[in-house]
Amino acid sequence: MPHELHRPAPVLPGDEKRVELLRSLNILDTADEESFDRITESASTILQTPIALVSLVDKDRQWFKSKVGIDVNESSRDQAFCSHAIIQPDNRVFVVEDALQDERFKYNDSVLGEPHIRFYAGAPLIVNGPDGSPFKIGMLCVVDKTPRKLGEDQILLMETLARLVVAEIELRDRLAGLHERQISQVQEGAQEWAQQVHTSYIGQVAHDLRTPLNSISLGLQALEATGLTAEQREVVETMGTAAELMGLTCTRAIGHAGDGGARG
Repeated sequence: MPHELHRPAPVLPGDEKRVELLRSLNILDTADEESFDRITESASTILQTPIALVSLVDKDRQWFKSKVGIDVNESSRDQAFCSHAIIQPDNRVFVVEDALQDERFKYNDSVLGEPHIRFYAGAPLIVNGPDGSPFKIGMLCVVDKTPRKLGEDQILLMETLARLVVAEIELRDRLAGLHERQISQVQEGAQEWAQQVHTSYIGQVAHDLRTPLNSISLGLQALEATGLTAEQREVVETMGTAAELMGLTCTRAIGHAGDGGARG
C-alpha cells in the first residue's frame, strides 16, 4: 500500500489529449528495440547511473520502452517521478537531487523501498500533435541510489539524448504509416487482380457452357418433334426455357468479361 503521506502528481487539464497522442503512436506495449536501448545504455554509461529509462506516461501508468538497471516493464503513474516531470511549465531537464529531502517524493514507494531512488533527472520527450501543439509524452530519465547533482554539460547531453528518442519515435511512426499504406495498396491491387481473375474465370466458364447448352437446346427441339405425351411435352418446354435463359446469362457473362468487368 502507498504511504499515507504520499501525494501523487496532479493531472493537468487536457491530459486526455496528451494520452491520445501517445496511444496514437502505437508504441506502448511493443517489444524492445535496439535503437532505443542504445540511447538508454549511453545515458547510463555517460552519466554513470545504474538506471536509465525511456518512460512513456500513459493514463494510469508509466511504461518503459527501454530500460537499464530494472526488470519491471511499467509502474503506477501515481508513484512515477515522471508524472511530476511532465507537468513542469518549462522544457528543461527535471532534476531531483535528493528525493528524501523533497516533499513530493520522500514518501514515494520507490524511495522508501526498491529501487531506493535518491537522485532522478528526466529530459522531456516532446512530440507535436496533429495541430502542432507540443505534448510531453514521457521522459528520458536516469536514476541513482545516492544523491548527486548534474552539471550543465550533463543536462545538455540529456536534452540531446531525449531529442534522439523523439526522433526514433517519430521515425518509427512514419515507417509504420508507410508500411500500412503499402499494405493497403497491395491489398487494393490484390482485390483488383482477384476481380479480374474472377471475371475472366466466369467468362471462360460461360463460354465453355454455351456449347453444351446449344446441344441441349437442339436435343430438346428434336424431342418436341417426336410423339410426346402432354406431361412429357411440358417438361421438355420447361427445360427448353431454362436452357434459353442460361444461354442468355452466358452471353452476358462473356460480354462482361470481354469488357474487363466494366459492365454489370
